[in-house]
Amino acid sequence: MLLLICLFLIISEAVYEALYDEGKKTISGLIEFFYKAVVTVMALLWLSGQYNLHLPVIPFWKVLLGFLFLRFALFDAVYNLMRRLPLFYVGSSKVYDKLWGWFFRLTKFPKEHFLAMLKFIFLLIGISYVV
Repeated sequence: MLLLICLFLIISEAVYEALYDEGKKTISGLIEFFYKAVVTVMALLWLSGQYNLHLPVIPFWKVLLGFLFLRFALFDAVYNLMRRLPLFYVGSSKVYDKLWGWFFRLTKFPKEHFLAMLKFIFLLIGISYVV
């Protein structure tokens, strides 16, 4: 269940951001509204004690790292696919993209192969932490 929640949070955010950047603001707004409504309702139900999944206890650090690893592995891939960009496209505007660009210029590693393997490893670790 925790894996499904993580996937919902990561994929729906990537989809609505990509659609927004593509100029499809109406559908993006609808998906963003649905995303935020679900998150808000889940948080309020949990805070009021009405939402208890009876999940096995997983240490918080594992859940946090698992979510971050899954986000690293999946967010850019979903975003790039929705924008019809290459799967491992690295932009040039955000700090994250500039750091990757600097790293690949410095090391001369092939960007696609390195990111594919790194993100696959992070995906496996992320899944194992939240399951």
